[in-house]
Amino acid sequence: MEGHFSRTDSFTLVIALCAVIIASWQAWIARDTELRQLRAYVFIESESVKLKQATPLIAVDETNRNFGQTPSLMNVVKGAFDLEGVSTDRDYGEEIAEDKMATFVEERTGIPGEDFKGHISSAAGPPESDLRQIGEGKKVIVMRGVISYTDVFSKWRKSEFCFFFDSVTPESQGKLCKKYNLSQ
Repeated sequence: MEGHFSRTDSFTLVIALCAVIIASWQAWIARDTELRQLRAYVFIESESVKLKQATPLIAVDETNRNFGQTPSLMNVVKGAFDLEGVSTDRDYGEEIAEDKMATFVEERTGIPGEDFKGHISSAAGPPESDLRQIGEGKKVIVMRGVISYTDVFSKWRKSEFCFFFDSVTPESQGKLCKKYNLSQ
């Protein structure tokens, strides 16, 4: 019977179609894995976050690092400061709209494995009463922000950060908040 498929031919066709689908799926997974391994991952090195001053404005020095395998381009660091009551579970850093954050660093290339220094500051420092409450352990200074950058795959990426300071002495070490520290 010419022009008709036998059961064996139909079965072979179904198996071949399944093999093509599985191979396509595996190729997509391999490509996704490659992109994740090769892309840039920019974040603030937590041990580098140091409070330089709290008056007349809040100033923090920090070091960014590209932990990925390819350069990050057009790096933009935005951040904001807030004062919050002390939390025993380090749950600081309420959501802050990105348009409310000040821009600190623009257009720097992040070479893989190399540091690039940054400086984040506020427009004004906390009032004297808040400084006293920080000294008494009742409040903390919270620094929340986002690093936006592109990578060699021309995709915009973001790394969010949140650190808090429970002391206003110069060189106070920033501590990671419980959440908001992630790379997308």
